[in-house]
Amino acid sequence: MSTIERSPQRSRTATTADAPSAVETPYSGEYSFNDMARNRRFVIGAAIIVAAVSYLVYTGIRETSVYYLTIDEFLSRREAVAGEGLRVAGRVASDTMKWNPSTLDLKFRLANFEGSGGVDVTYNGVLPDMFAEGRDVIVEGTYAHDGVFRARTLMTSCPSKYEAEVPKT
Repeated sequence: MSTIERSPQRSRTATTADAPSAVETPYSGEYSFNDMARNRRFVIGAAIIVAAVSYLVYTGIRETSVYYLTIDEFLSRREAVAGEGLRVAGRVASDTMKWNPSTLDLKFRLANFEGSGGVDVTYNGVLPDMFAEGRDVIVEGTYAHDGVFRARTLMTSCPSKYEAEVPKT
């Protein structure tokens, strides 16, 4: 142990350095009952935390995972996937769009990329800026047994090819 030098002007007060240290007993190689109980509580607590985190991850993935299908794939399996969360890609059919700006209700027909076949879609929400008839869209929602796809999210896809505007002469 090192000694602590003090100046004579200071009064001597008790400090932690002056306090006697606890006497340590040599390790006997056996756990006491308190040590085993403490370890058991630690293991149980850690297991509960791991189980809770695993459950949250599982439910988060299950609720956010959805099938991504093209409209042709969806049409061939529509009854099998009814009631499940889906993303379906297709094209808004011509002359099928009905938009009510006061209630934010939108109804249209989602057709394949050639313009045939399709499914009726209902959506309630803000209309995306790029949404229009003949535009490629992705709808996310559920298909009901009444034959209507109820979209929660409506996404428009940007054109894949941009061309420069022809200057006016």
